[in-house]
Amino acid sequence: MDRGRRDELQGLLRRLADGDRAAMSPAYQLLWPLLRSFCARALGPFGLADADDAAQAALLKIIDRDLFAAAEEVLGSLSAGDRETLLCLLRSDRPGGATFRKRLQRALSRFRLAWRARHGLE
Repeated sequence: MDRGRRDELQGLLRRLADGDRAAMSPAYQLLWPLLRSFCARALGPFGLADADDAAQAALLKIIDRDLFAAAEEVLGSLSAGDRETLLCLLRSDRPGGATFRKRLQRALSRFRLAWRARHGLE
């Protein structure tokens, strides 16, 4: 990779770290051939069929980490009650009933609004 493309990739990664989701597609276009080539070399001649899978798994880890950080940031902007309600979804002992469902509906609505305000995406 030449110096110009390396600088471009660094800029895109910085934008992603700052929450700019629009940088994902151009970063993917630059990273995919590099990751696939690296995986093909690392897996050797008998692993060519697995190179795509390995490269895809690496990109998914990058994307998952980015999405998790973005969601965590938006959760931090919500009230403690909304955070607690949304985190109840992850627990196996979450409450039931109409009251919880209504609180959850409202918390999700506020989360979506905060997400759109922060990232401009659904």
